[in-house]
Amino acid sequence: MMMFDLPDSETLYAALLARDSAYDGRAYVGVSSTGIFCRLTCPARKPKFENCQFFETPGACIEAGFRACKRCHPLEAAGNDPMVRKLLAALDARPSYRWREEDLLAMGLDPSTARRAFKRQFGMTFLEMARQRRLRDGFTTLSAGEKVIAAQIDAGFESASAFRAAFARLVGLAPGAFRKDAALLADWIETPLGAMVAVACQHRLHLLEFVDRKALPREIAKLQKRQPGGLGFGRTPVTD
Repeated sequence: MMMFDLPDSETLYAALLARDSAYDGRAYVGVSSTGIFCRLTCPARKPKFENCQFFETPGACIEAGFRACKRCHPLEAAGNDPMVRKLLAALDARPSYRWREEDLLAMGLDPSTARRAFKRQFGMTFLEMARQRRLRDGFTTLSAGEKVIAAQIDAGFESASAFRAAFARLVGLAPGAFRKDAALLADWIETPLGAMVAVACQHRLHLLEFVDRKALPREIAKLQKRQPGGLGFGRTPVTD
């Protein structure tokens, strides 16, 4: 990806308001009020200047904690590399598949090249992106009351220990730390802005956060410490 020095924020904000196509794929805006990042040509309602941060790459946006917009698809804008586009399409077609380097080789792609391209553009490798999507399936299985082994299988992990470790990295707690009799219930929900984790009791919502935000494990851990009854999996009327 060719890099260039970003102009000042005022110039970039003017380009955002004008939907200036000259900056498409060369600059991105992170919106603090929504937690998402967009192309400067995004058709969505324009944010206030004080809520905008500008970046050179989607990877920089992701590292700063922003999630890709579902309207202007900035990941696709960044993926002008045919290899990246091919892998994004493959992941969308088989989100629950347990992708390996061997699969990339079978597609005629070099795993090292793919790793560098995804890390540079998205802040994570292709295999890390695929792994996160599979964890969603495991979370959903646990929320339905199934055992860890069932969640492990649904998520495509070879062992329960590997699934537990990956799950703990995602949410800050291992599956076994969640209780069946807990008052606070956690559930994975899909939204127009992306996947989120909702934690609610029977009366109010305690947490609503994107699954790929770095703060999620800390927030979950804080909730567990404050709640004597711990956390469990499931939905409440508040979640619905």
